[in-house]
Order: sequence, then structure tokens, then C-alpha cells
Amino acid sequence: MQATWLATLSAVIILIGPRIPCTSSASTPCNNCDGNNVTCVDGVCLPRCVNVTSFGECLQCLDSRFHGKQCEQDCPYTCLNSRCQMDNSRVVCTEGCVAGKKGDNCGVNCSTACTQCERYGDGCTGPCQNPRYYGPNCTTPCSSSCTDGCNRITGECGSCEPGYTGDKCDVTCPTNCRDGCDKDTGECGSCEPGYTGDKCDVTCPPNCRDGCDKDTGECGSCETGYTGDKCDVLCPCNCSVECDKDTEASSAAEANVGDTYVVLVVILILILILVVIVYRRRRKGSQQNQKGTPNPTYTSCSVYTLGGDMCDELNGDTSKEVMEGEFKKLPSSNIKPVDCASLDENEGKNRYKDILPFDATRVPLEIENEDDSDYINASYIDGYMDQTHYVATQGPLEHTKNDFWRMIWQLNTAKIVMVTNLMESGKFKCYGYWPFCSSESTMYGSISVQCAKEEVYETYTLRSMAIWKEGTETRVIKQFHFTQWPDHGVPRDTTALLHFHKVVKDTALPLSGPLVVHCSAGVGRTGTFLALDYLLDQARSEGRVCVYNCVQHFRRKRMKMVQTKEQYIFIHSILLDALQCEQTFTRPMEPVHIQCETCWNRLNNTHRVNMDISSVDSDEEDVLYENVPHHLARQLQQRSGDAASLPDVCDVVCETMPLLPSETDITSEERSPEEKTDDEGVRMSWVSPLLGTSDRIQETGYE
Repeated sequence: MQATWLATLSAVIILIGPRIPCTSSASTPCNNCDGNNVTCVDGVCLPRCVNVTSFGECLQCLDSRFHGKQCEQDCPYTCLNSRCQMDNSRVVCTEGCVAGKKGDNCGVNCSTACTQCERYGDGCTGPCQNPRYYGPNCTTPCSSSCTDGCNRITGECGSCEPGYTGDKCDVTCPTNCRDGCDKDTGECGSCEPGYTGDKCDVTCPPNCRDGCDKDTGECGSCETGYTGDKCDVLCPCNCSVECDKDTEASSAAEANVGDTYVVLVVILILILILVVIVYRRRRKGSQQNQKGTPNPTYTSCSVYTLGGDMCDELNGDTSKEVMEGEFKKLPSSNIKPVDCASLDENEGKNRYKDILPFDATRVPLEIENEDDSDYINASYIDGYMDQTHYVATQGPLEHTKNDFWRMIWQLNTAKIVMVTNLMESGKFKCYGYWPFCSSESTMYGSISVQCAKEEVYETYTLRSMAIWKEGTETRVIKQFHFTQWPDHGVPRDTTALLHFHKVVKDTALPLSGPLVVHCSAGVGRTGTFLALDYLLDQARSEGRVCVYNCVQHFRRKRMKMVQTKEQYIFIHSILLDALQCEQTFTRPMEPVHIQCETCWNRLNNTHRVNMDISSVDSDEEDVLYENVPHHLARQLQQRSGDAASLPDVCDVVCETMPLLPSETDITSEERSPEEKTDDEGVRMSWVSPLLGTSDRIQETGYE
């Protein structure tokens, strides 16, 4: 018994230990105790254990920095504040881990991308090691246009590089901003000369001499003969010098000028009419000696040649009513089945719920993988004397961009014509389906795309893209992007669009697939552009055209082509300008006749003025595919739209492909004149790729 008591006493002495004198004052860390800076009390170093069992084990350590049977072990330095406790045989940090560590005893390193991480998971909980990455695991790169990294959770940029706006700095500032724009609102700090408005998207009044105020639109000074805040008031007729912009005062007295002014205007109009008549006659005579001259690039459409004329119905006082009446008679949307587009699995692939491709003329995609679908909202359209010459399609959604590139590859397409901007009036019109130029290639499903060259002009942008699939040769295609078509309406000037059409037409590329044209819904602006191309081809061949006949033909292939009466009337105007413009149309014969439906049918002796579209033979569509090029035969055989044969929606995993060598070479060339200006130069386009999670708009498809 005595031996047992002595052993216990010895253990207690060992645990409690001697009270070593402190070399520091009381209540300060001791630097000569045991290296653990235990606090001095009454001038001595206290032992680590404060409660000992009869068996010599420590029931309570001095504090939670120690553990072990005799409190002889220090807590791991990776424990936050060096605090831990024993859990059975494991050491567990009680207050968490230091930065970069995780696990029970904080002995496991976090991912190299994290500064702090979940204690029992892979996610990051603190800032990313690289501030230019974000996301749960800090593996998603911030937008390249972010100035100082981005929010770790949302990816939103704190500030943008000059020229960019938006939460993620993925939207380019409007074209005419001079010194960048506000990150949150997109409003310009200042405008290029000649523009006004919050986003510099409004031209100054025509008679401003030195530009106008960005906020009010008021002119700084006026051209000679004009006055008023916006230089929209004529000076009095008896001004001997130009009048004051603000007061309209002149150096001569103002009195009884109304009658004189009217007489002057009438005389000027008569003189102008005589000049035009003489000029046209001389021009027509001299033109006979210039046949065969190569067509130059557009500079103006005021040069008249053999040109075209309209029938009496389209040229009289009631011409607008005649055109509107024809537009109302065009085929409606429900003339053919749209069963495939209406399937549940395909509904989400349609930008607008009321713009769907007909089963008979839709473009079926080839099935590459088990989960692929053959559906895309696109339709074959016949060209003039050329079957399946065009493909009209909606602007890709974010989740249909891979399908769009599958179609481009499958059709062997060389040219993509885009006649919409990515965002208009605050609404997404099209997803940015191509990569930034001079960046690495981007995978769209199994197809790799790289933008190798971008040329930005005042009214359009040209992009050269290299596309390839693994094990195949690289193809070079061209995207023609017209950027000056207003969201609701038509271009105010035909010259820019005619120039753009000529660029598309004159660009030679080796691939032979259909011309792919899209706007937002793929019917309004798309149909208007295709009608111009079709009618010019027909004019060159036949010497007469009919807009109604052309648009009626288009609507039998895709619903709502040429969507508004304004677009329908605009086709007549731009067609007439094209035929009267020497650079667009030279033809050694009589002027081309633009005819209304009645005149066209009268000359054809078909008497189909009031024919119901339902009377068209359903077999007519089969003729469309009799002479399809060999590379299109396979997908055209699948056009029946059998619901049972359609697989589920494709879910493609993107891969990284090597960088294709490229360079950006924005050259200066003659731009399309706007408001009859002939200055040269290149402007940055305000069109921009928008990176969002969804841009599908399930509403009426109005462009």
C-alpha cells in the first residue's frame, strides 16, 4: 500500500513539476519555462496540468493549446489560435484551421487555387489565390476586360478596361463613345463629333456646324442660313449676312418676307427639276459608251443609268396603299405543319414561340452522338433558279450555339450574314456565338472555331473565322455583320445596305454551301435581305421583277418572311435604288420593270390574283429537293420531322484545342457613306458578344 501511494505521489510531482522561477515579471509570458510561453504567476512558471488523477493522468490541461495524457503535446500549428482537443485517439482543432489548411487536425492542404477552403470539402471559402479567377473552386477565369480581377462568388468586375461595360465587362461601349462608358449604365462620357444622347446613338441635327451637346442635342453653331437651338429654323429671307443662332436677328430689317420666301423656293425647285432632267439625259447618252466597265465599290446611289421603273400601280398617289394591300394578302403562318419544332424537347430551342420552321423545309442536323438532336430553328429557302440556295435561321441562343456550328459545318457554308446586333433596346437579340478575335480557339461541341481577323467599318464588320474538327482540314469562312439596321423599322438610307450586299456578293470563297442569313427571329430583316438578293438576280435574268411574287415564295418556305409592311415597302425602295445605281447593276437592255402582283400575273396570263395559298399542291415541296447537292442529300432525306426518331437534346462537353495562329488586321477601306459623306476611316463597332446564362425570349417574334 505504501508503495502504491509513493508511485502516485511521484506521478503527481512529475505532472505538476517544479515551479521554475520566472525571469519576467508576474502575469507576462515566461521565456525560460518550456518554450511555450506559459504565463508566469507569482514569479514562477506554472505546470501544464492543473488536475491530476490518482493514476497519474492529467484530467485538465492548463489551456487548450496542450493535449496528451500528461498535457505534454502541443496543438498543431495549423490549428487556428493553436487550440485543439482529443477526440478519442484523434487530435481535432477546435477553432478551425489556418489559411490554406483543412481536415480534423488541419493537416491537409487546400487546393492551390484557394487561400482558404471548406474544412471537409473542396470549395474555396476565402479569396482566390489568383484574383483573376472566381467560382466555388476558383477555377473560372474572370472576363479579360476586368481591370482588377472580379468577385469571387459572382464573377462581377470591380472596374472595366476602357471601352467595355456591364457587370462582367463583356459588353463593348457604344460605337460613338469617345472616352469609354459607365460600367453599370453603359452611358458615354462624351461623344464623337456629330453624335448625342446618353449612349451617343443619336446623330446631331443635320445643320449643326460643330457637333452638338451630348445631353441636350443643342448645336454649338449652325450652318449658314439656319438658326435655333438645333439649327432647324431657316434664317429670314432678307438677312444680308447669316443670322444669329439664338436670336434669329439679322443685320437688315425683317419685314414682309413670307411671300418672297415662297417665290424663291418655287423658283429653286423649278431650276433643280430642270437640272436633273438635263443631267439624266446626258448621263443616259454617255452611258451607252461605257458597257463592260467593271463595277466599282459603292460611293453613292445617285448615279443613274438604264435603271428601273415601277408600274403605274406602284408609282401613283395610291402606291403605298397598293403595297400595303399586297402585304395583307401574303400567306399566313399556319399554312404547313410545324410538328417537329413544337415537340417538348425542341420548344426551348426556339427564340420566339411563334416563329417556327415548317417540317417540309426545316434543316435537319446530322446525328453525331447518341444524345444529339437533329433539330435547329432554320429553313431552306430557294434562290432564283437555284434550289436550297439560302438558309434562313434565328440568331443562336446560348444553348443552341453548338447546333448552329454543327449546321455551318454540315452545310459546307462559306458565308454567314448577320443583320442584327447582339442587344437592341435593352433586349438580347442574339447570343455572341463566335469567339473574340485574336483569342485562342473555342470549342463548340466537336467543332473548334477561331476568329482570325476582324475588320470594323462604319456600318458593318467583317470577320474571318477558321473552323475545324479533329482529323479534318481547316475551313475558312466569312461572317458579314451589318450593324446599322434599327431594331424596329428599316434603314433610313439604302446606300449602306446596298454597299453591304455588294461586299457579300463580291467576296469569293472556296466552299459551296448555302448562304446562311440570320437576324434575331430569322424572318424580318433576314427576309428583307434575301429578297433584295433574289430580286437582283431575277432582274439581271428576266428584266422584270415582282416583290409580291418573291415574298410569297419565301413565305411558303418559312413563316413570316419579310415580317412588317414597312419592310415590304422598303424592298421596293432599295430595289429601285439598286437598279438605278450604276455600280450595282449594269445591263445592256431596257430598264428593269418593278411590277405589282396584278401586272405580273396579267403578263404571265396566269390569273392568280386571288389564288388561295391552300390550293398549292402539297407535292410542290418535294420538287425542291430533287437536285440537292450531294453533300446535302443525307440531311434532306430526314426532313419529315418524325417525332419518334428524334433523340434527346444534346449535352456536349467542351474540350480545349490548340491555338490557331492568327492576326488581327483592321484595314482602312472606303466606307459606306451615311448622310452622303465620303470621308474614309474605320470606326469601332458597338456590337459586342454578351456573355449571359440565357437569352431566350419566349414572346411574339417581332423584329
